[in-house]
Amino acid sequence: MSFRFKQFEVNDARCAMKVGTDGVLLGAWADTTGAEEITDLGAGSGLLSLMAAQRCGARITAVEIDGDAVADCADNFAHSPWAERLTVVHANVLDYSPERTPDLVISNPPFFTEELQSPDPARAGARHAGSLSPLTAICWAAEHLSADGSIAIVLPTDDVDAAIYKAEILHLKEQRRLDVSAREGQSPIRSLMQFGRRDRCPQRSHLAIRRHDGTFTDQFVALTTDFYLNF
Repeated sequence: MSFRFKQFEVNDARCAMKVGTDGVLLGAWADTTGAEEITDLGAGSGLLSLMAAQRCGARITAVEIDGDAVADCADNFAHSPWAERLTVVHANVLDYSPERTPDLVISNPPFFTEELQSPDPARAGARHAGSLSPLTAICWAAEHLSADGSIAIVLPTDDVDAAIYKAEILHLKEQRRLDVSAREGQSPIRSLMQFGRRDRCPQRSHLAIRRHDGTFTDQFVALTTDFYLNF
């Protein structure tokens, strides 16, 4: 499927920008309101950072451990209309301390188990949960977020309870949640979560990506239409 940004089109056939549904959903759904500084943990080739740059005027720092991905990310940033607001840092998240306090952390972290690990060593290193997990991202956010800051992440729905528990321990409250099903009538397989320092009544909703006939649902189209060329 082809992908777009304002004045900047990306096709997933281009190796420098692989576009996954999880990342697109999170990039379109995350609440960026009021954010002046955003950190993208495990940024890959920069998809979430670019989506955030299109949606708001924040300065965005992408943190990525894989050198090849960092090069792709830098190239994608340089060819975008928001290059002056985008920075990529080659670092392990576990060792990274931001120069400026982020108001929002975004992350599409790996959650492959050993059995599901990619046979491609480079992809496995970037996407395997041993290098960056959802819980690691939550811990990083709890240490570095601003007083009103939040973290938006995507994770397997089966891991939501563990994420909520970890966030509570670290004084981060569930603020928003979107459970995602592949098709109408099926159980959710992914959950988009936003945790923040401020305690508020959680907003919870559900989205199915496709109808029974395989076409995209109106809800999915409405959320992602600013980014897919096909819509």
